[in-house]
Parts: sequence; structure tokens; C-alpha cells
Amino acid sequence: MKSLNDVGAKAAAYVSALETEDYEGAKSLTRTLINELKELSRNPPPEEAGSFLTSALYLSVFFRALYDFACLISITSVPNWSQSEASLETAWEKLCDCKDRFAFARPRIMGPLRDIVASNLAEIDDFYNTNFGQGWYMSPELLVKRELCSICRQDMRTCSHISGRVYSGQICFAVADSDGIELTAGAIVRVPHDPRCRVWPWQMKNSEALGIKILSFFRIDDFMERDDWK
Repeated sequence: MKSLNDVGAKAAAYVSALETEDYEGAKSLTRTLINELKELSRNPPPEEAGSFLTSALYLSVFFRALYDFACLISITSVPNWSQSEASLETAWEKLCDCKDRFAFARPRIMGPLRDIVASNLAEIDDFYNTNFGQGWYMSPELLVKRELCSICRQDMRTCSHISGRVYSGQICFAVADSDGIELTAGAIVRVPHDPRCRVWPWQMKNSEALGIKILSFFRIDDFMERDDWK
């Protein structure tokens, strides 16, 4: 890919792969495109570096959402997939990942592919609500002595950056200072900060909690720093 204008052809190829149930091909397309966007971001046009990097970030997040979407559809398209506890847990986590990334990128993305993803996510969401209800979730209590800005690495309370905004292709967020993080307590709640930490019925046996996720380190753009293609 030589420029951002080449994205349309990749999106069309992705849709074709989904239509033929070539989920591995769809995932491969998204991995390739994201790696190409990373390469372009290393050498953006000097005269429009800020806007270019921001556009590349939104596209990268969108195509990572499409990677998650292909993973999700490949799981839920298997006959009787909902009879497998492992499949239900994996699909739920992919649903959460895809929803978060899609919600971030959606305002900048146009076209039928956006509607296809939104419709399918809503349908799978309805399946979980119908079969498992609102659910319960783990909510850890962490003692964090100080949070640093991801942009300038200064104390988040005193720097000028605003959490959630994009600065030259980077999302501003708070980073816990590694010198002081302590897990002090945990609670089971109805409205979680992170729905990935869901408590499933089969994890509660003989009044004991088994294999419940209490914390996840998901970040919308974490894949830009590491290649974690699960």
C-alpha cells in the first residue's frame, strides 16, 4: 500500500473473503493492511504529518476491529458453537474487543462495511443478552500512586494533554506508574468497567470461583506497539 487511498480495495477484498467464509483470508488481509499502515506512519508526508497519522490511527483501529470481527464470525458460524463453554468465553471477549474498537473508529468510517459489522455485533450481543442476561462481572480495586500521560510521560494531573484525544496519531490515556500498583480488593458487580471480566455460570462451582478473569489490559491501540494476533 502506497497511500491511504489504497484502503478501499483492501476493504472490498475483506468483504469478499467473509462472503466465501474464508475467515483466515479475511484475518490475513487485516494483518497485512495494519502492518502497511504502521510502515506508512513511520514516514508520513512532512507537510501533513499530524492529520496523516491521525487518519492512519483510525484506519488501523478499524481494521483491527475487522480482524476481531473475522475471529468472532469464525467462532459463531460453527454449528453448535454455543454448546462449548470455551467458545462462549472466547467469542464474548472478541465481541468486547470489536465493539470497543469499532465504536472508536466508526465516526471516521463510511460505507456498507460499517453497517455489516454493526448489524452482526448487535445480533451477537442480543444472543448473549437473551441466553445469559445482564450478567455479573469482576471489578478489581487497584491502588495506583500516580498516573502518567501516555503522550508526554508527565504526571497526568499536571500535563496539558486530555485523556481520550488523539495527538499526532497517538491516543492520550493514563498509564499507571509501575512503581506503585497494588490489588487491594475485588467485587462482583452488574455494571463493570471492563465487561471482559465476566463471571460465567460454569465458573461458580460448589461456592468456589474458578478461572474468573479479574483484570484485562486491553487498549484500543495496543496492537500498534505489539503484534498480539490472538
